[in-house]
Amino acid sequence: MQWMNENGISVYLQMSPKSLFDRLSQSKPNKRPILIGKTEEELFNFITEKLTEREPFYQQAHLIIDHINTPIDDLIILLKKNQ
Repeated sequence: MQWMNENGISVYLQMSPKSLFDRLSQSKPNKRPILIGKTEEELFNFITEKLTEREPFYQQAHLIIDHINTPIDDLIILLKKNQ
């Protein structure tokens, strides 16, 4: 994370475990081998665990954006401001 912050702009598009679960449940599992064979409960628990594990790194991003409630036009403006 330090290298990314020193060499560019890092952005964390923050989503809740439920939002990520909904999105991943709709995706093709063969595109994400680590998810193959997981039940819905296992998938939700996996997502929650990984977010908890990675959150300290994600919080170091230059920009932290609520991905669900930020319109794309606002996201573009935020990114341009931080170039």
